[in-house]
Amino acid sequence: MSATETVVDSGAAAGYQALLEIDEREGLTADERDRAMAALYDARLRPSLDDPASIEAVDWTWYAQAAHLMAFYRQAPAYLRDARLAMAALETAGIATREQRETFFGVLVAYREFAAARGHLAAHPDLEVEPVPAVAALSARRDGEALTYRVDPDAFRLVPEPIRFSDGARLVVVSHPLCGFSRRAMAFISDEPELAAAIDGNVLWLAPVGTQLHVEVMQAWNREHPSTPVVIPHTRADWPMLHDWSTPSFYLLQDGELVDHFSGWPLDDSHRARFVGMLERAALL
Repeated sequence: MSATETVVDSGAAAGYQALLEIDEREGLTADERDRAMAALYDARLRPSLDDPASIEAVDWTWYAQAAHLMAFYRQAPAYLRDARLAMAALETAGIATREQRETFFGVLVAYREFAAARGHLAAHPDLEVEPVPAVAALSARRDGEALTYRVDPDAFRLVPEPIRFSDGARLVVVSHPLCGFSRRAMAFISDEPELAAAIDGNVLWLAPVGTQLHVEVMQAWNREHPSTPVVIPHTRADWPMLHDWSTPSFYLLQDGELVDHFSGWPLDDSHRARFVGMLERAALL
């Protein structure tokens, strides 16, 4: 079956299982996977969600899981709407579980719906989740700027920082302190003076958009590794040029346009040559 084919089946459970099958299918790029999942969701699950009165209470569990999965991969507003609809239906039916509430909390965090996440946690204080950090006020943001959050080193707080890529060459590295391959790449690059000097002031270490912020992890990492500070993106929509959020993924942008990309950092550091080639292409080395 090709990446865009769908199978007609009206069952909510079967629709969700079909999404999982695409998610686990080998040989698809991230973009092919996301498109195939979106096509299947729209064909098999969306019609019923557009007519919620037709959905049996017990089936809302499957619609919730499907919406949560799509929200994780696609982060389109429609999936947040569906996740909210499913969570409200589960609560109304009196069958919502703590796990479902925790997953929905993660969806709200991933969409940076911080106020809603705080309200959800206040309504369900038994949830075992990372608290929602305070968020400093955003002073200004110009058109064309991507929004990131710097983790306050001294408080459980995020500080908004708009980023502009309209001029010159810039590296963006999707990375995370909890990813061993990211840590290895960061250490290797930082320990080579020539490479470290080449990227100084020209690189952004960007965490993937996720359902957890890991504020304390980020604080500790940035404090202990000031040459590779990681920032948190607002939403994927700010970064349409980044098609792969696996860690680590290296992107070269020129005047805001994607020029080069590769993913991964093997244990033998064999991607050094690939990274050097990227720097040379950007005239940074």
